Amino acid sequence: MRNLLSANFARLWRCVWFWLGGLGILGYTLWELSEMFSWALGPNGGHPADYLSSRIADFTVPLFLILAALCPLFLNEDYHNGTLRNKIVVGRTRAQVYLANYFALLAAALFYAAVHVALSVGAVCLVKSHIWVWEDTAKALLPCLPYILGITALFTLLGMLVRSRAVSIVAILLAVGLLWLPQHLFRHLCILPAQPDWDKVTQTLEPNEEGDFDLVYWQDGRRVEEDDLEMIPDPRYVDEPLRSLYYFGMEAFPGGQAFLLCQSLPLERGSPGLLAAYSLGLFVLAGGGGLLAFRRMDLK
Repeated sequence: MRNLLSANFARLWRCVWFWLGGLGILGYTLWELSEMFSWALGPNGGHPADYLSSRIADFTVPLFLILAALCPLFLNEDYHNGTLRNKIVVGRTRAQVYLANYFALLAAALFYAAVHVALSVGAVCLVKSHIWVWEDTAKALLPCLPYILGITALFTLLGMLVRSRAVSIVAILLAVGLLWLPQHLFRHLCILPAQPDWDKVTQTLEPNEEGDFDLVYWQDGRRVEEDDLEMIPDPRYVDEPLRSLYYFGMEAFPGGQAFLLCQSLPLERGSPGLLAAYSLGLFVLAGGGGLLAFRRMDLK
């Protein structure tokens, strides 16, 4: 097992896809930090604030896409169409081969995350108005570890079990779909149960005393305010039990977890403990299922 790990780490170090993924994470992190500096050092900044907690986990979305591409590409260098083209695997069990590949890819994922975290911590040290709130930073960062375990297990499963070079395209399309789904669900969850009745309401622009124009609403010939309009049920509102299923999809699927961990979607649910539990569930299902399936595959 030790020789397998050493060989995989050496191959990972020489893998061009690994370094391209690192450049992707580096570029994304630098772009995020430039946005932070422009705000912190701009006219609207300068006030004491925690600039780290809300950014420390921003790597989750790009990491998801990078692993979707890296895992199949890295694994297919030695494994393709049911053939393992690596002499060092002779005499090793299939479990050892599978786990050695998983640990190598897990190390790559942790390396990418460490690059983002290290640069973010170093950057906020240059912001004089930054306030260190270690409790919030830990709450934002700790659930990312089971998330990394889960998505690495998922894409290792795809890379080891799908016998085609098209697996890279399949993995990337799967990642894009899993990232699109939570955004689609979130848009539906944001729809309120009732909306103003805009029927027979007209809008006009009326000049005010300051020389600007105000938007004025008229209904049946009288001026009304938006708050005075009658509220009617919105047929697009997602009610129970479908609403709970939408929340489950947001929290359980890795694409939704990626957005929730980096706080891109302001969902009122999705506690760190719950997200970690779902990630560990994915780790067990994908890791255990992939290991069992790989042991039964017809290999040469």
